[in-house]
Amino acid sequence: MTLYVVLVVLVLVVIAKVWLIWYPLLQESRANQLRYLKYLQSVSKKTLDEILLVIDEQLEFLTEDGVDHTSTSIGQEGIAKRRWREYLYLAGSMFLYGLATWATLVPAIAVLPVNSTYVELVAFTNGRKFLMRITRTLGYEVLIADNTTWIPGRAEMYMKDYTSKLRALHENAVTGHGIKNIPATTSIPILNDVLENVGCTYITCDPAVRNYNASIGFSYDEAVAPVNQQITDYIVAAEEFLTYNALKGTKNFWDERMQFMEAMQNDIVEGLLKVDRLVLQQYLPQSNAVASAACIALFVIAVMLFILFYLMIYLAGSFRGGRWRWRRW
Repeated sequence: MTLYVVLVVLVLVVIAKVWLIWYPLLQESRANQLRYLKYLQSVSKKTLDEILLVIDEQLEFLTEDGVDHTSTSIGQEGIAKRRWREYLYLAGSMFLYGLATWATLVPAIAVLPVNSTYVELVAFTNGRKFLMRITRTLGYEVLIADNTTWIPGRAEMYMKDYTSKLRALHENAVTGHGIKNIPATTSIPILNDVLENVGCTYITCDPAVRNYNASIGFSYDEAVAPVNQQITDYIVAAEEFLTYNALKGTKNFWDERMQFMEAMQNDIVEGLLKVDRLVLQQYLPQSNAVASAACIALFVIAVMLFILFYLMIYLAGSFRGGRWRWRRW
């Protein structure tokens, strides 16, 4: 939204430049033309004929053989150089106007790739939450082995497939390479407290409140472990679960690996949601605020330069013959 506002303001600035600079210049040029035409109308026909006669005589003299054309060529070269200087000054002033104006977009454009990358990272790695839940759900289908719903081995096949996808996605998120090249989550400082450092991501990890069970691997140390480590342990538990229960229909709902996945999923999901909040509600707003402040500062500078150029060119002086000639008030 801020970028659209800046674009609208820039368009208004360009319109203001046209209205305050180029339009008055054209009006003055037209007024001078009319003034000269009126002056010529006041000159008598006899005087005009005499002027034209003098001009014809001068042209005839200059075109005679043996005349030294050095001064004429030098004069023409001087006029050409002067015109080129005028064009260069005009092009330079327009370039400065445009540069000062469009420079206000630089901060927004500079942070856009990084912000887009972080948003894409969150959207891509968030698939881990879904894959974890579907893996756990399919684990119950493996235990039940309901052949009226599933072809024998189909639930195991799906669970193995989703577990493999979860491992691939998790390794991709940690290393930055694999299914998609993205910034490694371990390389983002604001995420390290959650993904790489010890800490509680759930509502509470107090042993007096939560029922830890070390026999299934669900302990206080596991609850406060880095989220990346928790996900790795979750994947290992899912793979071991398939090894022990595939195609058996044991209906052993107290399987320690299933119990571990059931106990840890809330901690992992809360950790991943915290990652989302850090990126979307902390990093991006801060980055956008810095870019917005820089845009405003550059815009103020651009307006000040615009006013300065306006005063120099149209109020304090005029440009003639490639030089500045200051007006006397």
